[in-house]
Parts: sequence; structure tokens; C-alpha cells
Amino acid sequence: MHHGDTIVALDSTLPYLGITVTDIIVAVAVLVIGWMLIQFVKRMLERTARKAQQSEVMEQFVIRFITILLYVALLLVVLNILGVSTGAAAVSISALLGLILGFGMQDSVANIASGIWLAMQHPMDVGEAVDLNGIVGSVSSVGILSTQLLTFDNKYVTIPNKVVWSNAIINYSRMPTRRVELSVGISYAADLRRALEVAMDIMKSHELVLDDPEPMILVTELGDSSVNMSLRCWTEKANIVAVPSELYQQVFERFAAEGIEIPFPQMDVHMK
Repeated sequence: MHHGDTIVALDSTLPYLGITVTDIIVAVAVLVIGWMLIQFVKRMLERTARKAQQSEVMEQFVIRFITILLYVALLLVVLNILGVSTGAAAVSISALLGLILGFGMQDSVANIASGIWLAMQHPMDVGEAVDLNGIVGSVSSVGILSTQLLTFDNKYVTIPNKVVWSNAIINYSRMPTRRVELSVGISYAADLRRALEVAMDIMKSHELVLDDPEPMILVTELGDSSVNMSLRCWTEKANIVAVPSELYQQVFERFAAEGIEIPFPQMDVHMK
């Protein structure tokens, strides 16, 4: 009798809901098992993506997109078990989407579309140094709605994908080499030819400066207080911070030793 009462209790319909206790138990079981299966599929996709050697941006975007679709499918299955027709649920989702768009959330759709283009074109990858709309940093992730940067002074910045895609993306890490350019001015009284020789020797003798392309020097301006030169050379991208700093230091020391004056701005005032 007690066993029979239990069966009746499980099959009984809950007031106001129109579903049975059994329906709830099955729905919860499907939800838990479905969640576990989605996590398994996600891990399988991550392993497959690593073997395929796709860009990390593309990998993150595709996995997140597929995971969201699987969660939506799981939600529809659970709602169907609970007696909510999938057709009605789809209509509700469509109505919700229309409501979102009606309340000025078109930017969300634009961000998703931009995220798809970023994943397909991959103008940047995780770990690369980029300039996005004037913000410089290392790419942490590219999501469905936004892109995350970690700036070099350790600030975590989130930028909507719409903003990223609609502006120039400057990638500092994509190419293996970078050009270094130093601006140096010497006094009008200094020996220009000797200054050019010393500056060229400094660049050519530096171990991190590449021989090809060859270093070069341009006299760029006859300024108010100095003859200005542009020292240009190439280095590996990993050395782009160290090389200019070391070259400036060597130029200062060598010019001082050679008696080549680096003037400070000055103005001559003639009194009548």
C-alpha cells in the first residue's frame, strides 16, 4: 500500500503547473546529464582545435558559439519535458529578441556580427600586442560580444567588437621584424659628416640590429637649434623595446666622447 501511494504521488499533477513530479525529476536528470555532455563536447572541440592548429581567437569564438547553441537546445528539450511546446518556446525567444532590439539593443547584434568577422579574418590572436582604437595592449580574448586587452601598465580593458571591427587594428606582433627609428639632433657647429659616421657605426655594431635591411640615416630637418637626423634600423620584434633605449644611450655617450654637441632648444634675442 505504501509503495502504491508513492507511485500515485509521483504521477500526481502539481496544482497550477500542470506537470507531474516525475516530469520534474526527468527534467532535472536531463538537465544534469545534458550539462555534462555539453562540457564533454566542449573539451573534445578544444582538443580538436589544438590539433588543427587554428588561431586561438577562432578557436575561442567557435567553441563559445557552439556551446551556446547546445545550451539553447538543452533548454528547449527540458521545456518540452515540462510540457512547454518547443514551438511556443521558439516564439517566446523570437518575441524576446524583438523586445531586445526594440529597446535599443541593436549594438548587441552588431557586436556579435563583428565578433564573427574578427574570428574569420583573425587580424589579431591571443597574446599579440595590438592598438585598438588608441588602446595598446596584449590580446587576452576575443569573445562573442567584446574583446579583452591587458595593457602594458596592467589594466584590463573590454572593448565592444563593433568598435574593434569599425576601426583600424594595428598589430605590432604579427610580423617577425620591426623598424626602429631614433630622432637625434646635433649642433650647427658640430661636424655633420663625423656625426653620421659615428651614428652609423653605433647601429651596425649593435648585436641586436639586423644587417638586412641595412641601417640608414636621413638628415630630416634644419631645426631652430639643431640639425636633425633620423636613425633607422631593423630588429626582431622581441627586441623592439630594448634596442632603441640602448641605441639612444650609446649615441649620447659616443657623441659626448667625439665632441659632437647635442643642443637644447634656445632662442637668440637681439636688442636694438
